[in-house]
Amino acid sequence: MNGFEPYRAFVRIVAGGYVLLLMLSCTTVRISAPAPENQNNTVTNRVVTYGFSLDGKGREAEGVLYVGKTGPQKERFVLTSPMGPTLLDLETDGGHYTVHSVIPALNKKKVLNLLWKDFLLITKDNAFPDSILVAHSVPRIVVKINRMNDAAGSF
Repeated sequence: MNGFEPYRAFVRIVAGGYVLLLMLSCTTVRISAPAPENQNNTVTNRVVTYGFSLDGKGREAEGVLYVGKTGPQKERFVLTSPMGPTLLDLETDGGHYTVHSVIPALNKKKVLNLLWKDFLLITKDNAFPDSILVAHSVPRIVVKINRMNDAAGSF
């Protein structure tokens, strides 16, 4: 037996773990196209209402997501519970976001970053799609966003 056999076995186990982690960390995204009349790239004071659902760890949370363009590079996302209280209010400006308010359960950097990236799929290229389904395998969370209607006005 060679003195390096335990080391080689350890390296194989670690390498196999990394390969497994890489395979499990994939994300699935499905975006449905918006209706043609909703593709107006010049509107900045538009608010679009979406139904929001987050499934994870055997629990489901639902709410209403209000999405508004407040400027050429600025979007605002306000997530409320079905009863009305605000759960999350964040605003993007380029590659950063500012949290105006958040409930303690969502006030975790990883959760905020995950939701922010999912929310940006809505305003990417001013698309405002009819629905988005994002299935994150790590953590095992499914985010469903379905368009409800457009609202006149702004935040």
